[in-house]
Amino acid sequence: YIKHMGKGFWGSLLGAATPPLLNFARAAASPFKNTKPTATCWPLLGEARSQMMPTPLSEVDGVVDRLSAKSKEWSAVGCAERAVMLRSVLDLVIAHMDEAAEVTTQHKGSYGAGHSEEGYTVVCVAMAVREYAEAMEAGGTPKVLGVKRRPDGQAVVHVGPVGGLENMIFPGYRQEVWMKPDAQYPPTQGHVYRQAA
Repeated sequence: YIKHMGKGFWGSLLGAATPPLLNFARAAASPFKNTKPTATCWPLLGEARSQMMPTPLSEVDGVVDRLSAKSKEWSAVGCAERAVMLRSVLDLVIAHMDEAAEVTTQHKGSYGAGHSEEGYTVVCVAMAVREYAEAMEAGGTPKVLGVKRRPDGQAVVHVGPVGGLENMIFPGYRQEVWMKPDAQYPPTQGHVYRQAA
């Protein structure tokens, strides 16, 4: 559950500030990437025409089936081992961030800010992988930003944004996990990981 707090004037102001923030985030991540961006003129949104053919549904079903077959194997992997693998995935995501954003922009087009817009999406993927790795390094019980209780007793956990950079990239946003209304209070964390391990 993600709630955007910006409305009216402030929402417009935050929207106008997003492109510079995206460019800043891209520059901040550049020392950690192995690839160098190339000067490219991207088509504007609506002018791009993808040459990729739709993936046949049978092929999509095959991929889903293969992933499903691996679910039990993955559930048996302990937290520490998962964290190591996730850190390797994070390195790959960061190394290919520009490449992924550029390819997507070439097919979809841009509002005018180049591939920083698609880079925003890749940054979100990197953040999610990092947070997953940190959760595993904490044994499935990462420290949360806060827990509150609604009038009906439902627990709401504040999980993000975390840190100064995330708050700058997502100004006005608050990420919350709303537990099931009948879940115990305070909510528990990571039981499924500790049980599998």
